[in-house]
Amino acid sequence: MHISHPLIKPDSIESRTYQESVLLSAVNKNILCVLPTGLGKTPIAVLLAANRLEKFPESRILVTAPTRPLVNQHYKSFADFLTLDANGLAVITGVIAPEKREEIYKNKKIIFATPQTIENDLKENRLSLNDFSLLVLDEVHHAIGGYAYLFIAKKYLEDAKNPRILGLTASPGGDRAKIDEICKNTGLEAVEIRTENDEDVKPYIKEKGVEWISVDLPESFDNIRQLLKAAYNQRVDALRKMWLVKRKVPSKKDLLVLQGNLMAKIRSGNKNAFIGLSLVLPAIKIEHATGLLETQGIPILENYWKKLRAEESKYSKALVKDKAISNAMWMTNRLCEEGYRHPKMSKLCSIINSELKQKPESKIIVFASFRDTVSEIYSVLGRIDKAKPVEFIGQGSRLSGK
Repeated sequence: MHISHPLIKPDSIESRTYQESVLLSAVNKNILCVLPTGLGKTPIAVLLAANRLEKFPESRILVTAPTRPLVNQHYKSFADFLTLDANGLAVITGVIAPEKREEIYKNKKIIFATPQTIENDLKENRLSLNDFSLLVLDEVHHAIGGYAYLFIAKKYLEDAKNPRILGLTASPGGDRAKIDEICKNTGLEAVEIRTENDEDVKPYIKEKGVEWISVDLPESFDNIRQLLKAAYNQRVDALRKMWLVKRKVPSKKDLLVLQGNLMAKIRSGNKNAFIGLSLVLPAIKIEHATGLLETQGIPILENYWKKLRAEESKYSKALVKDKAISNAMWMTNRLCEEGYRHPKMSKLCSIINSELKQKPESKIIVFASFRDTVSEIYSVLGRIDKAKPVEFIGQGSRLSGK
């Protein structure tokens, strides 16, 4: 059974109870829709757009997403599902001349763009949101800090005659406080969450086979790891003697909480807290470096060391001069020059090469946590015949590299 609507192409959108339930909520208020990847957030946005255009025929729609590939993907989906002439839809990028963008804004029914472009054009008065009846914020979990979504949502609610906002995400954050912050920042009034365990979602979940593959780290990696472990233990032992940590092996969360507590004490005038801070900050950096070595590999760790050397804080400068860290940096650089990679890279290539030989038409997605790792995977897979890899990277924090 498919959705029937005058603005939706026949037999294009399957009727799903959970989507229609979320849509019903979105029709009446600004909502945050949390739905696992692959379960159809875009069709909900399309259906809501059809509803708003039917209710306000002279209005327009603005769809934003944090990357150009996502923007183009939304454009294609809307064009595939809606009965509107495709000429009424337009993708806006910063590459288009400002005067041309202003003209497009005035003449197109549905605009697709990155939030940075929209923010700039709003500030330069090239775009008015007065007659937009729907604003879609895809990957809305980015709506924290100084991200463009905050400015756009505020401006939209101030200027639009008939505002409606739909926030979409598969990963809003691990706690209620993060969700509340997102909603507050973007004017969202309610949250609609569906998971793979919900009864109305289960019929559409495809079975996934999960196979864990372990790889052994070479001895050269372990030599660096032992140096990092010694430097880390030295600082954690000192923190334990000061009664600042209780566990023999504190978690990263323990250290981050301690960092926050010490900084709060410093702000209140307790100068003794500087001693603890001089230990916990390097410990956090060493713990992060160890994680990069174990999970990402030598080139990524080498990039991290370069960034650490460039930091101006006295704590970072002192850490770089530490004998164990200095030796770890030297060993990392030597292995990097010799072309060492994480052993999982060769395993990944073997798996993908085998899959493409068996099924040449296969499409494969490889996820990674860090930008540098994505670039390395892209480079490695480029050597596989018929792989044709493409990088897909969001516009997250450049500092975190995620």
